[in-house]
Amino acid sequence: GKGRTVRFHHATVIMTSNVGTKLFSKGRLGYQEPGEGSVENEAVLREVRANFTPEFLNRVDEVIVFRSLEGDSMEAIVDLQLEDLRERLAHQGKQLLLEPAARAVLAREGYSPDYGARNVGRTLRRLVSEPMAELALRADWPQATAVRLFEKQGSVAVELVLPAYDFSLQETAADEESPHEEHHRT
Repeated sequence: GKGRTVRFHHATVIMTSNVGTKLFSKGRLGYQEPGEGSVENEAVLREVRANFTPEFLNRVDEVIVFRSLEGDSMEAIVDLQLEDLRERLAHQGKQLLLEPAARAVLAREGYSPDYGARNVGRTLRRLVSEPMAELALRADWPQATAVRLFEKQGSVAVELVLPAYDFSLQETAADEESPHEEHHRT
């Protein structure tokens, strides 16, 4: 049968590629000001021209070289990826408490020089969601007010935060009922 005719006159098509990532060896990772140790945009564009045919590149209006992800960017991506989990916990009356050191571990573990932030989801599943699922099976899960993520021995640990039991309230109630207390008042 016939398909629909679509006009791309006002469309923007964005394509991504990992071409040029080999230029970012550990010693030269990231973009800096032009000079020693930096990877110039022109070097990346040479890689693009070497990997794609001129016929294809002539149909592309613009090639943009993105900067390599840095620590702050990765931590922001971790926060964005955890937003869904925060919302699911909020529906259960719980908070997600993420300590800065744990955020840094998740950012570091989720980053790959070859794949950027693509591993963040898998890292969060392995280090946060799966351990949290185990905690959800515990009898004290319904009483928990939060789930705390913290750094422990270079990894991320997950624990339940239970409400603090205020013993002073119990003692006050017991004191009011105590016959000795009433005797001292008379």
